[in-house]
Amino acid sequence: MLVPSIEHLGGILECRVNAWLVRRVLPERVVDTCRAIANEPLQRSLEIAPGTSIAPIVDGLPPEASETIGADARHLTAIFLAITNRRSAQVRLESVSCDACRKFHVDYVRMRMLVTYAGPGTELVANGDARREYIGRADLGFDEANRAIVPNASRVIHAREGDIVLLKGEAFEGNAGNGAVHRSPPIEERGERRLMLKIDLPGSY
Repeated sequence: MLVPSIEHLGGILECRVNAWLVRRVLPERVVDTCRAIANEPLQRSLEIAPGTSIAPIVDGLPPEASETIGADARHLTAIFLAITNRRSAQVRLESVSCDACRKFHVDYVRMRMLVTYAGPGTELVANGDARREYIGRADLGFDEANRAIVPNASRVIHAREGDIVLLKGEAFEGNAGNGAVHRSPPIEERGERRLMLKIDLPGSY
């Protein structure tokens, strides 16, 4: 699940792989700026193809964040398009303050890329550490479901600020029943906020 560099992300196309995580360390000044941005409401979305300006995503942000996020969005979108063999991607930058996706789940999309610039990152679980029969059980509360899906909490892999997460979803060809198991970390009760970049294929939700 952990890969040493961005250059290895294309390996997610292998049938046995459904999630990659690349560890990165962002400059401290960038992280501090992103944490300040996360404290304000922010939601920007843009469909990007080769040659599309990234400016609408980063306009008005402090220079430290604008330069880093802008370069990231351009580079990671190009990688995402190469991996998915598509002409455009939906890029979204938003601040998050709620626990909307705090239950372990799978996405019904082909592929999704996530970067958390501020706050706790996405939590991932390897196939062997997840009990898929409990995913999507509406009769279970959040905590009960999470304990059932991942009995050993120590096996959860936590993305950090700046890390790149690439997830293969249920809609990827031949991947039904094998979507990457993950969740957003619970932050609402602790009063935390996140600043996130999400890259999807157009029409994904």
